[in-house]
Amino acid sequence: MNKHQRSTRTLIWHCFIIGAVLTLGVSLFAQSYRGSIRGNVRDGSGAIIVGATVTAKNVATGETRTAASGPDGGYVIAEVPAGQYEVTAASTGLVTVTARVLVAVGTDTTADFDLARVQAAQSMSPSPPLFLSWIPPVMCWDKLWIRPWSANSR
Repeated sequence: MNKHQRSTRTLIWHCFIIGAVLTLGVSLFAQSYRGSIRGNVRDGSGAIIVGATVTAKNVATGETRTAASGPDGGYVIAEVPAGQYEVTAASTGLVTVTARVLVAVGTDTTADFDLARVQAAQSMSPSPPLFLSWIPPVMCWDKLWIRPWSANSR
């Protein structure tokens, strides 16, 4: 092997090492502190609802993000900061439903909605939305959890 071949191999090897370091460095900086909320909006019979408005409100900051359900009834609210959210689904002629979800870093949190038809006698005035919430007991710092008494616990 002559001197020219060795210097060419050394140059190629150095370019490979520099490229690998740059690629690794870029992928490390691409890490996100966000997650996403996705799900489907259906009516009481299970039919998809196209164009329903889905709003996610961060409980801690009050920041809101909005999406509309697509032709398959699905929606995605991408790149939301991790935290607890109140997600509300609304559509004309249907009851507004709200769910409380916890978004973790780098995960898709699912919030599916079943909206019922508004009854003729029901008022359409602004009222608090119906809350359907699932929060793990570990995350419920504002509720008191009581174990039920059993006959054998004396």
